[in-house]
Amino acid sequence: MADSDFDVVVIGSGPGGSVTSTLLAMKGYRVLLIDREKFPRFHVGESLLPGTQPIWEEIGMANKLEQSGHTFKYAGEFRIGARPDQSKFYRTIGYFNNVPRKDFSPRPYAYQVERAIFDKQLQDNAVEHGVTLWEETSVTEIHLDENNRATGLTVRRKDGPNEFLQPSFIVDASGRRVMMGRKLDCIVNDPVIKTSAVFGHFKGVQRDPGIRQGYFNGYFIPNGWVWFIPLANDVMSVGVVQNEPATHSWSNDAEEVLFSTINRYKFLQDRFHNAVHMGRIRRLKDLAYETKVFSGEGWLSIGDANFFVDPLYSSGVQIAHSTGAKAAECIDMFLKNGRDMSAIRKYNKYILDYRKRVFRPMRSFYRCMRNYRSIAGYVQLTGHLCGDFNTWFLRRASCWGTGRFHRHQWTINIMSMIGNIGAWLAPKFGMGGWKNYEMNPNPNPPLNIPKAACLSESDDTHLVTQTEVSV
Repeated sequence: MADSDFDVVVIGSGPGGSVTSTLLAMKGYRVLLIDREKFPRFHVGESLLPGTQPIWEEIGMANKLEQSGHTFKYAGEFRIGARPDQSKFYRTIGYFNNVPRKDFSPRPYAYQVERAIFDKQLQDNAVEHGVTLWEETSVTEIHLDENNRATGLTVRRKDGPNEFLQPSFIVDASGRRVMMGRKLDCIVNDPVIKTSAVFGHFKGVQRDPGIRQGYFNGYFIPNGWVWFIPLANDVMSVGVVQNEPATHSWSNDAEEVLFSTINRYKFLQDRFHNAVHMGRIRRLKDLAYETKVFSGEGWLSIGDANFFVDPLYSSGVQIAHSTGAKAAECIDMFLKNGRDMSAIRKYNKYILDYRKRVFRPMRSFYRCMRNYRSIAGYVQLTGHLCGDFNTWFLRRASCWGTGRFHRHQWTINIMSMIGNIGAWLAPKFGMGGWKNYEMNPNPNPPLNIPKAACLSESDDTHLVTQTEVSV
């Protein structure tokens, strides 16, 4: 196939790019998928949602993923410590099958995945469907005219010269590189969710027994939370996410930030007595953002290249898949109907609505996290008092937590409103904030969590050598 024969070029072969290119190839388009890296490669964002299952079914991945050795995830559990010096905590569990009958899925579960493996599986699946893949290929320039109409792109393959491609459509699936957003200088950070994260992988971290070992665990701490994502082969992904102003006191040493947080709270420290850390500890800043311009004639952006909310409810891969699927639908409409701009307007409307559905409740969560009583009230109300979301109202609200953000949106709006009111009232009535909570520090000496033998600071190969990459 000549380079000029491609109908669509997709920049980035992560989950969004691979899904979009697969769906377009299934519609008969000649698709080129470009990535600057060679897969498998490390990536964060390992916890998935069952709302993605219909897309996996559509692209022929559902059975493959089920048989790939990924950790099955049947629920997400949030916890909040009674005090920093105690092991006691309160919990609330969102079971993925605890939804109304009409919303029940044939596969009411998701997976905790090593992204190096999961992303490679999606990439291989795209190739199996006829997508042309160029790895280790950099996009040096996306060409737009004065009306932001895409006219082509310049790429450079490994050790090769620059090449100019002129497809009928370009998809920016470049993730947090946000290529089109940076080109158009239209990236805006969220005014409420000003979070940063530090994270790494460990072995020997204490797990819950039985089926609960696959649950996502999140612990609320001042202005943020800590994630525990159980992967295969006894690997645990652990990360700290905090909002401003908590991050103002972070040092520049990501390892110090993560380990000091673990040692600050007994209910966290208790899980690390037999742990070793693997590879290096990483850091991400300014997690939440959106692009003001995300489409034009002959191009659009999907997934993280369009917007990112927060990892709190594991929405990243779900959003990449959903926006990728909608992009494929709109691109098909655009090309089949003679470059019909109504298809682009349809995509724009979808994205703006999608953003509201995910940003609004997440902002409410972070407002609640400013005060211990606000977020503890959420955990205790939905957990102990309401049987883990087991009421008529909360079962409908639970659909949002499974990734079906379009279902029963009114319940989420009500919960967001209540959360915002609670976050506003708590400090005014002196209901006990994080400052009072932290007056009881963990008395135990800090753990010295050793590094796994034979691993250097940059070695992440444990994530891809212990499980078969392709299925």
